[in-house]
Amino acid sequence: MPLQDDQTLGVAVSTIASMNAGKTSDDLDDAMREVVRAVVGSNQKGKVTLSLTIEPSGSGVGETPLYTVDADIKVVAPKKRRQKQSFFADENCNLTRREPGQTEMRMGKSGSLAALTLPIDGITVS
Repeated sequence: MPLQDDQTLGVAVSTIASMNAGKTSDDLDDAMREVVRAVVGSNQKGKVTLSLTIEPSGSGVGETPLYTVDADIKVVAPKKRRQKQSFFADENCNLTRREPGQTEMRMGKSGSLAALTLPIDGITVS
């Protein structure tokens, strides 16, 4: 017996493909790409869940029962791990990359080091 149009891909796939003029299938494709991109970037697992809720919704023409199908797509994408960074805390408890109390070296206009006074011995380097 030849397959009917709705049975060519199977009832689940053909139903999803026909929902909302194909938008549900497009959304599922986008969700898959999002999770695959995150898995590739993080080397951790991700998850796409498609949930279909099917419920009676009265009758169509005559006494033929009518059903509604609601699709819910959930994405659990791994987060890319970021490298930890170390900071110092200044006297006001602000985090800073500079060590408090350490003298900063500055470049002169010509690109040479400007005079630097080291707080330990009061030594000046030119």
